Amino acid sequence: MKFYKISVAALSALMLAACSDDDNLNTSDVTVNMKDATMLMAEDFSSTYYHIPVVLDGVPNGPVKVTIDVAEETTEPAMEDIHYVITSKTITIPKGQTEGYFEIIPTGDNEVNEDRVFSASIVSAQGANVGPNATCTITILDDDHYLVDAYTYVQCTYTFRATNPSNGAAVSQTWIISGVNEGEEGYLKELTVAGLQGYAWAGLKASLSFDAVEKTASLTFQYGQTIAEQVGFDGIGNMDVKLGSVSGNSYISSGAVSATASQDYSEILFAPSALFAGGLYEPGGGFAGYVWFQWTNMSLTKIQ
Repeated sequence: MKFYKISVAALSALMLAACSDDDNLNTSDVTVNMKDATMLMAEDFSSTYYHIPVVLDGVPNGPVKVTIDVAEETTEPAMEDIHYVITSKTITIPKGQTEGYFEIIPTGDNEVNEDRVFSASIVSAQGANVGPNATCTITILDDDHYLVDAYTYVQCTYTFRATNPSNGAAVSQTWIISGVNEGEEGYLKELTVAGLQGYAWAGLKASLSFDAVEKTASLTFQYGQTIAEQVGFDGIGNMDVKLGSVSGNSYISSGAVSATASQDYSEILFAPSALFAGGLYEPGGGFAGYVWFQWTNMSLTKIQ
């Protein structure tokens, strides 16, 4: 089988320097309000944080410190530290800025339930007056009742299309996405993709999530997972194949990439920058310096 020579990536960390705010608080006439009266959050979909923004009306001449508190709302309340977590209830809006935000992380669950609601209110401000629009009502949307349909709809046969970035050649393959049965471990979450490079034994694992705000399903593929084992390649022998990416001439074996399904589930689209590479590994060992394939401009179109 054909393969490509490539080097191992060197990993580096980007160090970010934090700057401290001026200790002298604002003394000009400034009012702070919630930017939005209502917000929607997906129960399980946020990869980092949701932001609840607050805004300043006026021209501050120094930092403003804002503190919020939360309250449960409706008969199906969202409870702090159970259904969501706030990283801090006090923030500082630096001098020269007129907007800040509080970070909220929904905890999520695997149960079908009603949407949960809570409110966040500005209770005090240092260096500003609290305005009349001090409360934002947040609804945490349940995604689990959508997952039942999404899990069924994504299981189908697709035409996979991509471009080989090494030579610009078009790629077209038939992939089959399948799941596990109800009651089995991984139901509504885990999917299997078969048919890579035209082989039924070459496949991927994907995890399913649903954004209840945008009403879209996404598949996430983890780099480093095994695609196939003991595959024979001319000149180098039997190799294991693992999913990764490529940056320049460097092979990347950690991280993940996601693809989003259209609302009618006819297509599953990857970001234009997404790239799949099949790295060759010594059986039970490390990266051998070659890749079996490289794909970019990837998409899946359901075969009717």
